[in-house]
Amino acid sequence: MSTPTSDLASLVQAYLALYPQEEPALHDFVTHLHQGDASIFSRATLPGHITAGGFIIAKDTQRVLLIEHAFLQLFLQPGGHYDPEDHDPLDAARRETLEETGLDAADLTYVPLKAEQPLIPFDIEVQPIPANPRKQEAAHKHYDFRYIFMVSHEADVHIQTEESATFRWTDWRVFAAGEPGFQQVAKKVEHLHLFD
Repeated sequence: MSTPTSDLASLVQAYLALYPQEEPALHDFVTHLHQGDASIFSRATLPGHITAGGFIIAKDTQRVLLIEHAFLQLFLQPGGHYDPEDHDPLDAARRETLEETGLDAADLTYVPLKAEQPLIPFDIEVQPIPANPRKQEAAHKHYDFRYIFMVSHEADVHIQTEESATFRWTDWRVFAAGEPGFQQVAKKVEHLHLFD
């Protein structure tokens, strides 16, 4: 794994400097990070491990791409687990986003939260994941590093049918009024003035 936990801890610290109100929700994750346990990158690590994903927004329609997760039966942003070849959370998020949508890398434009610190995630969410007997996985948590990508238009999407059931481009107003996690993301997006 090419991302030391110390680097990740610094990244989370920079994130919390921007969003100090989220510190209580990330307390257990930060504690785990400061223990320096590199296994936090592995999907086998319980009670939680790191994942990464990206919200893809179409510039022309102001709609957000969501994919229905086959196991969770929820519409979520594309994303997934860290791979050994991933250099950092942004690298993992970009790879997972491309894998799960079939989009061309050239079509994606990354929108950093801070240009001078591009690895800071746009959002970090602690996601409870139920037990999955088929994969012999106990209930656990995903510490999900989430980034923003723009596309100029709603390009063709080719989902991975073994992981996803379907996809949809969701109207921005519907997205912003949706689940609490998405409401938080929507507020952060609006501060970036992406649609001006």
